[in-house]
Amino acid sequence: KETVQRRHAVVSGLAISGLVATAHLVRAGYRVDAFELRAVYDRNIQWAGRQALVDELATIDQRLADEFLERVARHLPRGSLHLSEEGRHEWPVDRPLRGDPARVPQVAENMMAAPSRMNMEARVFVELMRRHVFALPGVTVHQPRTITLSGKDAQGRYGVEAYDDESLRGIR
Repeated sequence: KETVQRRHAVVSGLAISGLVATAHLVRAGYRVDAFELRAVYDRNIQWAGRQALVDELATIDQRLADEFLERVARHLPRGSLHLSEEGRHEWPVDRPLRGDPARVPQVAENMMAAPSRMNMEARVFVELMRRHVFALPGVTVHQPRTITLSGKDAQGRYGVEAYDDESLRGIR
C-alpha cells in the first residue's frame, strides 16, 4: 500500500491574513502548522469591507460567510465614501449579499472599484476565523514565546524553530 504524503505549509501570524491563508491552505489539501505569539487578539480596530470579502469567505465555507454576515458585518446605512487622487466619491450602498464564490473579482482593481458595504470590528472577525480555523483537521496551532527562521536549504525551504516559555527546547 503506497502512502500519500500531504503537502505541508507553515503560517506565521494568526491575525486576519494568516487565518484566511490557513483556511485556504487546508482547503487546498495542505497540512498547516500555524504560529502565533499572542494568546488573544485584542486590538480595537474597525475596518470597512466590500462584498468581495463575503464572497471570498464563501469560497472557504458557505457557513463561515453566513456567520460573518450574521455576527461580524455591520451595514453602512449612510453609504460609502472613497477618497482617491481623483477626488471624493460617495456611494449609497445596499446591504451585503450572501456570499457567492462566483462573484469573487479576478483582479484587485475590480474589487477596489466596488464600494464598501459594511464595517466590522477586527477583533470580532478574528474570533470568528479562529473558531473556524482551529477546528479544521490538519491544522496545528503553536503559541510559542520565540520563533526563529533559519536560512534556505538546498531546495529553497526555510526551517522554523519555535520555543515555548518553560523549556526553550525547539519544536521542529
